[in-house]
Amino acid sequence: MSKVNRHIYLIGFMGCGKTSVSIAMNQLYGKNIVEVDDRIIAKEGRSINQIFAESGENYFRDLETEMLKELADEDNIIVSCGGGMVLREENRRLMKENGVIIWLDATPETILDRVKDDDSRPNLKGKKNVKDIKALKNKRADAYAEAADIKVDTDGKTIREVAKEIYESVNRTR
Repeated sequence: MSKVNRHIYLIGFMGCGKTSVSIAMNQLYGKNIVEVDDRIIAKEGRSINQIFAESGENYFRDLETEMLKELADEDNIIVSCGGGMVLREENRRLMKENGVIIWLDATPETILDRVKDDDSRPNLKGKKNVKDIKALKNKRADAYAEAADIKVDTDGKTIREVAKEIYESVNRTR
């Protein structure tokens, strides 16, 4: 795969803006988006919450890995990844082989504000508070840091500003 046609993978904790930023990048630069969770939902015919409840988190993580393998054949896309996708070393390797990885980050307070009315996040069930968000975020921080080629803090920035920052950073690395 040529460097110019590599994917842009957006990783980060839930509520950091991966979906919103990918939509903005599509609007600004015409890059196609793949929302991994949406593809998994379509393929499985059930919600993420249902998958976790009926088949378990490990099964869901297997689905994520399979989706990354399928996406390797697509060309020059923005991949909005689920918050836990980087937890597996194999997933980090697949992303590195096929693109540039952007870690979107935000404070636990910002994350809570963004997800407080969203019940579709199984890992936050009963844990929608700053303390629990911070703990889970810290538990994943090493995986995010290991995976990321570029880190972008989203606090205090508009979605459009974040999208432009990513686009400029990615083009500097190519």
